Amino acid sequence: MPKLSEPEVESRLALLTATAAGGSSFVVVVGDAVAADVQAIGRELAGILGGRGGGSGRVFQGKAGSLVSRDAALARLAALVAGS
Repeated sequence: MPKLSEPEVESRLALLTATAAGGSSFVVVVGDAVAADVQAIGRELAGILGGRGGGSGRVFQGKAGSLVSRDAALARLAALVAGS
């Protein structure tokens, strides 16, 4: 896997998801160079995923009720990044 340079990392926004025996979880993280309200984005994605969560700074993490709606969450994240 190619390694990203620091400016590339700082300009990224990511949604990470995982499922384990304890259920599903997600994390939204925003690089320092991204002008985005990660808390508002995280709350919106939590709603889509049927979950809840919280965070501070540039990170929002939470439990998802299910990851069945992950594609919808990714689509909404893409729309938010595009400014819709």
